[in-house]
Amino acid sequence: MTSRFAVPLDHPQVPEELWSREDMRAALGVRDIGTVFPLLARHTGASQTRIGAAVGLEQGYVSRIIAGRKVSSIEVLERIADGCRMPDEARMTLGLAPRRRRCAADMAAHPRGGQSDAQANRSWREDVQAGRAASYRQLSRDVAGRVSCTPGFFLGFVGDGCSLLGGVLGE
Repeated sequence: MTSRFAVPLDHPQVPEELWSREDMRAALGVRDIGTVFPLLARHTGASQTRIGAAVGLEQGYVSRIIAGRKVSSIEVLERIADGCRMPDEARMTLGLAPRRRRCAADMAAHPRGGQSDAQANRSWREDVQAGRAASYRQLSRDVAGRVSCTPGFFLGFVGDGCSLLGGVLGE
């Protein structure tokens, strides 16, 4: 099914200097897309429909954002950044990672990584495992202090008159 209205699906030609303007940087810094869209429209001549088509949003949703609806979804922010072809500096001001091309180029420059990468990954895993173990130990202490049941209860057996809530409710 085709639409009665032809919507250009090309991306608006955003002047590079727009991304470095103080008002644009301020809006990106607080993720105020309701200010970003009118700035784009003013400096590119793009309508809400064209901006919406470029970023994958319906015109009505673009209108609601301009009217004050907050955008908090990282996925939507990524689509907006990609659709507007934001440079890396603007993406980072918005709180997003640089484009993947840059990451791919960095990975191509260091295809095997280094010993420091392996060390960082190992220490990260150890930190996660240690934190998880500490959380489980604390949870065990908390549960044991509140519930007075036979050990079999935690394995699926109910002891004589044992109630899980008994220790918590003071029964």
